[in-house]
Amino acid sequence: MSYKDPKRKVGSQSEIPSIDEDTNIITVKGYQNFTINKSSLDINAKSKFEKINKVIGEFKDYNSFCDIGCSAGIVSILAYKNNFKNIVSIDHDQEYIKILNKLIYKLNITYINTKIESFGIDKNTYDVVFCGAIIHWIWSLTSNYSSFEEIFKYLSSITNNILLIEWISERDNAIRGFGHITKNKQNYTTANFNNSIVKYFKLLKKIELDGATRILYVAEKYHHQ
Repeated sequence: MSYKDPKRKVGSQSEIPSIDEDTNIITVKGYQNFTINKSSLDINAKSKFEKINKVIGEFKDYNSFCDIGCSAGIVSILAYKNNFKNIVSIDHDQEYIKILNKLIYKLNITYINTKIESFGIDKNTYDVVFCGAIIHWIWSLTSNYSSFEEIFKYLSSITNNILLIEWISERDNAIRGFGHITKNKQNYTTANFNNSIVKYFKLLKKIELDGATRILYVAEKYHHQ
């Protein structure tokens, strides 16, 4: 598995991760910025993560959870707080995995295991799979998953029940700014995304995470396939 853009070595864009600690608060900076209380595990972060946490809580009766593109691991920790007992956090950015491993140690968290891997390498299956704000990177820069259908076919293969995936639409300012979506022959559009996801998953609902251009799709795998 390789990336079309040779400059994108670790995946953190320009944000270098860091972690600071005082008596009872840990501060994480980088692509994900948040603070966490060491005693209560209460997290202070962007409001989008409150919405994500609420959705994860709807599926806390499941056991396994996979956080793809986990960055510093905020969603993995939310899964832990929602009583998932088998959590796998995957990112190909070694610097961010190191930050998450430090958090796991400092917070004495069990049930979270980290992997330094590119998208599409992991072949295990999980009850719930979360794929955050990385769809544009997967679609445009991964050499083996350069269409929405290829992406969802793979996600279906590792999802036992529920997929939570954040769509960043073609109208989003970040998408317009990156310019890398022109590297793919397929058009990066909401219509193409929608047409592909429903081939493998039943859409349960959509939730605005950060305005109308960033939507969390909550979907259930078709079990007849």
